[in-house]
Amino acid sequence: MLPTIIKPWWAIILMGVLFIICAILIFNNPVATLLALSVWLGWLVILAGIAGIVSYFSSEKEERQNTEILIGIATVILGVFMISKTFLTMYAIIVLFAILMEIIGIWIVSYAWSARREWSYWWIAGILGVIIILIGIKSFWDIRAGAESISNFIGMGILFSGIGLIILGFIKNKIVRAMKKKVNSFKENSLNK
Repeated sequence: MLPTIIKPWWAIILMGVLFIICAILIFNNPVATLLALSVWLGWLVILAGIAGIVSYFSSEKEERQNTEILIGIATVILGVFMISKTFLTMYAIIVLFAILMEIIGIWIVSYAWSARREWSYWWIAGILGVIIILIGIKSFWDIRAGAESISNFIGMGILFSGIGLIILGFIKNKIVRAMKKKVNSFKENSLNK
């Protein structure tokens, strides 16, 4: 697959449009998004376990450690459990997300409070920190709200990526046109001499 910058400008814009469509789907289907994330993480855990097992058997006999294969097997079992019990996996993701939001929110509030003497807009950061804390609390107590919050974060990342790709495509088109114009001008000047 070609890196984005090498692709034609219209293909970059098309990718951006597809990213935006995907973001809209994510915003409108938070539970399905969290379900897909849970299954995807389960498969990643299974692959990590398989990699550990393969690593054990591909090592020299003297270098093999029994804990390596045990961890690999346990990781595969955990991944299978994550996929077979997706509701528990979804809930675990929501709880971890809520805890992360609490930590980030508390850190922002404490930083804003300590910077109040040097920074006149410290209160804006403080309000943002409180909002993040509230998102964490709501996500912890309401599974649907947690799924929506996680989907919104994922969707925003994909949406901004899509917008960035569209802008990149138009910039690339403009640069390519300008370069072609310069090359044609240079060729004409060379032929006239």
